[in-house]
Amino acid sequence: MTIDSSDTTGRSFLVVDDNQGFLELIESFILRNYPDSFVGGASGGAEALAKLEERSWDVVLLDYLLPDFDGVEVLGEIRKRKKDVAVIVVTGEGDERLAADLFRMGAYDYLVKSAIDPVTLRRTLDQVLMRRALEIQIRSNSTALAESSRELSERGRALDTAYEKLRQKKEELRFLSDSLG
Repeated sequence: MTIDSSDTTGRSFLVVDDNQGFLELIESFILRNYPDSFVGGASGGAEALAKLEERSWDVVLLDYLLPDFDGVEVLGEIRKRKKDVAVIVVTGEGDERLAADLFRMGAYDYLVKSAIDPVTLRRTLDQVLMRRALEIQIRSNSTALAESSRELSERGRALDTAYEKLRQKKEELRFLSDSLG
C-alpha cells in the first residue's frame, strides 16, 4: 500500500473553536485544499466530545481556550475515550511548556493562530494526515503479522503432534520387529 497524503477521499476534519469567523475560515480552507473531505464544526469542548461520539474523524483542530473546557481537558478526554483521531491544538499565544504538555498527551501538532497562514496550515495538515496514514498502515501490518505468527504457531503444534504420532508408530514397529526376531 502506498501512502499518499493528497488522497483525501473520505477524510473528515472537526474544527473546534468558539470564534465562528475562524471556524468558517478554516472550514473553507480545508474544503478548498481537500475537496472530497467532510468538515464539521463545534464551538465548545462538550459539543466536540459529542461529535466525536457520533462519527469517526481523521483530524481535530482544537482551540485551546474554549468557553466550557480548555484544550488539555478535551485532549485528555479524547485519549481517555480512546478515540483514534489526530489532534492539532490551536491557540492564541505560544507557550513552550503548554506545547510540551500537549505533545506528551498525544497531540499531533500545535499551532499559534497569529502564525497560521495557508502554507503553514496546508503543510501541517499534510504532515498530520501522512502520519495518521502511516500509523494506520503500521497497525494493519502489525495485525497481519500477529495473525501470521498465530497461524505459524498452530502449524508448528500440528507438526509436533504429527511427529509424535510418527515416533510412536516407529517405536511400535521396532517393538514388533524385535518380538518377531
